[in-house]
Amino acid sequence: MNIRKYLINKKLGTFWQQEIFKNLLVTTLGEIGKKRKIDTKTFSNENDLNKEAGALWKERIQEGYEEPTALTDSEESELFQRVQKEPDFHIRIELAESGLSKISEKNRKKILQSLVKDCDCVMMGLGTADEEEYDGEDEGYPGMIQEETGLTPADAREVYNLKFLTYKENIKQI
Repeated sequence: MNIRKYLINKKLGTFWQQEIFKNLLVTTLGEIGKKRKIDTKTFSNENDLNKEAGALWKERIQEGYEEPTALTDSEESELFQRVQKEPDFHIRIELAESGLSKISEKNRKKILQSLVKDCDCVMMGLGTADEEEYDGEDEGYPGMIQEETGLTPADAREVYNLKFLTYKENIKQI
């Protein structure tokens, strides 16, 4: 099961995203297309995970973050155009995730398909192992993603694989 929450702070121009994958809590804070910091924390039980997730949620609400409103048809169209025109797949992921909770059901599949494709690109760059065992497409990529997100290559593999699998499953449910 995946639980996903997305908040924005219009005053600061930032977003905060929280995802729960079984016993893993993933939080992302950043500005779309500029910078982001991803943190992960593994819990031994669901109660502790939910308590931490709830506390983080309340903290962000108190800081002025709020849930985004539903997109109008023209805003959805603009979002799709931005996603399609963006050359950097990391930014495409951020853009698509920013609209995921606000998008209409009729367009949800398109945005999920974009997320599956781009999460797959991240995983190809990360490969399946590090250092001498590295088998990805660009030896500098694991270091770049660590610098960009704060995630170690192993954590990035776990997070993006979970996102990939979740988005694929969400497509099947449509």
